[in-house]
Amino acid sequence: MYPYSDNITFGENTVTMTLPATQEVEAPGTFGNGANPMLGTFTDPTNFTVTSLCGALCLQLKGDNQTITSIEIVDAAGAKLNGTFEANYNISDGPVLIKTGDDGTDKVTLSCPAVLTDDAQKFSWCCPLALWPVALR
Repeated sequence: MYPYSDNITFGENTVTMTLPATQEVEAPGTFGNGANPMLGTFTDPTNFTVTSLCGALCLQLKGDNQTITSIEIVDAAGAKLNGTFEANYNISDGPVLIKTGDDGTDKVTLSCPAVLTDDAQKFSWCCPLALWPVALR
């Protein structure tokens, strides 16, 4: 499991992890550090596969020297974008998120200090693949 943390629990065929409510980025065009969980599986001692459990939602924003500190996205259908998630890693097509926990919310905040200019800047969130398509508001 990457990134590894103390809040990861491994079961017989599953792994439970927590996706952050706030993703911290250092510069536009980058992902939040540790916000994109990946799971590696071995099919034999020489065959290792790493699968991303999230997808990327990217927006390009322009402005007239406006300073922003964060951007929040909300799932219009109320699906959880942060909190506890469980992935099954005993699937022939690779690991997949299979359910959410009782915690978490339908929002995720990108902490992204930036000054918007005439040149579009790319901002990217990691969102659980089990929830696509995400309906934003």
